[in-house]
Amino acid sequence: MSLARFASLRLGLETLEGREVPTALQVVFDYRFDNGFFNDPVRRATLEQVGRDVASRLNLTTDLTAINPSGGNSWTATTFNPANPVQQVSVPNLSVGTDQLVVFVGGGGGGGGEAGLGGFGGYSASGGQGWFDTLRSRGRPGFATWGGSMAFDPNINWNFSLAAPAAGQTDFYTVAAHELGHVLGFGVSNQWNTLVNGNQFTGANARALNGGVNPLVSLSNPGHWQQGIVAGGAGVSMQPFVQAGTRMAFGPLDYAALADIGWEVGGASPPPAAPPTVPVLPSLPATPVPTSPQLGATADPLVVGGSDGTFQMFTRVNGTLTPLGGPVTPFPGYTGPVRVATGDFDGDGVKDVAAAAGPGGSPQVRVFSGRTGQTVQSFLAYEPQFVGGMFVTAGDFNGDGRDDLVVGADAGGGPRVRVFASGNPAAVMADFWGIDDMAFRGGVRVAAGDVNGDGRADLVAAAGPGGGPRIAVYDGQTIAQNRPQKPIGDFFAYAPSVLNGAYVAVGDFSGDGFADIAFGPGSASAHLMVISGRTLLTQGATTALSQPFISNIIPQAGGYDGGLRVAAADLNADGRSMFIAATGPRTNGQLYVVGYTGQLTPTLAFGGVFQSTGLDIG
Repeated sequence: MSLARFASLRLGLETLEGREVPTALQVVFDYRFDNGFFNDPVRRATLEQVGRDVASRLNLTTDLTAINPSGGNSWTATTFNPANPVQQVSVPNLSVGTDQLVVFVGGGGGGGGEAGLGGFGGYSASGGQGWFDTLRSRGRPGFATWGGSMAFDPNINWNFSLAAPAAGQTDFYTVAAHELGHVLGFGVSNQWNTLVNGNQFTGANARALNGGVNPLVSLSNPGHWQQGIVAGGAGVSMQPFVQAGTRMAFGPLDYAALADIGWEVGGASPPPAAPPTVPVLPSLPATPVPTSPQLGATADPLVVGGSDGTFQMFTRVNGTLTPLGGPVTPFPGYTGPVRVATGDFDGDGVKDVAAAAGPGGSPQVRVFSGRTGQTVQSFLAYEPQFVGGMFVTAGDFNGDGRDDLVVGADAGGGPRVRVFASGNPAAVMADFWGIDDMAFRGGVRVAAGDVNGDGRADLVAAAGPGGGPRIAVYDGQTIAQNRPQKPIGDFFAYAPSVLNGAYVAVGDFSGDGFADIAFGPGSASAHLMVISGRTLLTQGATTALSQPFISNIIPQAGGYDGGLRVAAADLNADGRSMFIAATGPRTNGQLYVVGYTGQLTPTLAFGGVFQSTGLDIG
C-alpha cells in the first residue's frame, strides 16, 4: 500500500522494551544542499559542537528506530532548502541510523533580518504498516522525527568561534542551538501546541522547574518563550531574539519543554562552549536579531499557482509585487495546474499555504507552514481514483482562531465540497454538495469570507463549466455544525445562458465589515465583477448585481477566451482586501491587483506578466 505522512501530524504511540543503558541522541549534519556557507571548517566544527552539546542530555532509553528503506518499503524526506528556505527539497530513501537525526544545513536568509531558521521535516512513503509506524514515531511515544533543516543568514556579522563573541557580533553557537531546538519540535510540533494555553506553557516539567508556575510564551513570536525569561536560575535559548555580543546555551527550561513534548532528558546541562560575555556597553546598543521568521505579519502574502506544477509566493513592496523566493513544486512529478489558498491553519498568526493539483493530478492536498516553509499536512481530500482536480480556500467557520480548509472538486466530479477543521484531514467539519445538483459534473469553485458580518467566515460556491454561473452562499456557523444553510437563494453572476461557470473570491473590499464578492467568468472574456456583500444579504442579488463596485472587462488581446480567476488579500495591511484577477489559459499569465479608493472607483494597483499559460491565485 501507499500512504503519505508528514511530521507535524500527531504521532501514534508504540511501546517498545526499554534498554538498561541509555544512549545519547546523535545529530548528523548534512551539507549536501549548502551553497558554500559551511566551506570553512571552523564553522562546521562549531556547528558539530552545538549538536553534541544540545543532544548530550537527550539520553534515550527507548531507541529512535533506524530508517532503512528496503524491498517494498520506500520513502522521501521533504524539508525546506537550507540554502533558500522558501523552496522545498526532497531526498528519496534517506537512511537514518538508530538514535540519529539528520539535519540539512546551509547559508540561506529567511528574509526580514532573521539570523536563523530551523524546523523538522516531513515525508511521503509507501510500504507496509510497520514501515509507516517507524516513519511516524520511530518506535517512541511523544514527539519524534527523522530530522529537518537549519538555515543561517550569510549576511550577518557572525562570531563562528567557540570563544566568546565580541561586541556587535551575533553568536553562531547561540543561534544554531536555538534552531536545533526547533528541529527537536520546540515551538513547532503538535505536542508543543497542545501544551500552550494563551501565553502560558502548561507542560508539567517546565512548570515544576519554574517554581510551580506555568512559564510564559511569546504572543508576538509564537513558538518561543517570552523574551528575557529566567527559570531554574538560568536564561533560555528558545526566546525570540538573540542579543549581539552575548552567548546563550540551551538552558534548563528549554530542556524541560523538550521533556514535556516527549524527549527523555537527563543529567546536568552542558556548560556553554565559552563563558558568557559581558553585555554590550550602553554606548554600543545591540540590535535584537530575530531567530525565526514572521512572514506575513503585516500584510497578506499572495500565492500564484501556475500551469507548470509550481506555485510562487509574492508580497507587496513599494507598490509592486515582489517574489518571496523561487517557485515551489508541491507535487514532484506533476506538471499540471496547481490551485492554491492561504490561511492560518495552526493559529500562529502567519498565513500558511494550501496547494492542490488540478486536472490529471491526484486528490492530494499539501499545507506548507508560512513560518517555516515545511510541509505540515498532506492528505487525500477525495477518493484516490479521482483525478479531476480540486480548488481550495480557507476561512474560520467555527471561531477557534484557526482557519479551516475547504476543498471543492473540479470538472468531472460532482460539486462536492469538503471542509477540514484547521486543515486536519482527521477532522471533517462538513461534506456536502456546494451546488444543489448531484447530477452536475462541472465541479465547484469555492471562496470564504465573512459576508454576513457575524465574525465567522461564510462560504461562497460557484458552479464550474457546463452550467450557468450559478452562485450559492452558505452561513459559516451552519457549516461548523455540519448542516449548511443558505441565507439567500442561489443566483447567477452573469447571464444564465453562458454555460462556462464562474470563479469567485470573497474579501472586505469596501471596509464596511461585510465581505464583498468578486466573480470572474470560467471562460470567454476577462469580465471582473465585484458586488457588495452587505447589499446582497439585505437587498437581494438583483439589487447587488445592478449596483456593482466593479463591472469591467480587463483588456486582453483579441480572441481571448480564457476567463478570469479571482482572489482577495489585504496586501496593504490596511484592513481592506484588494481583489486580484488573473488570466486563464491560452495566454501568458497576466495578474492584476485592484484597490478600492472609497469612491466606488477601482484603481489598477499593479500588474504583471508571468511565463505560465493560466494562473490560479490565493
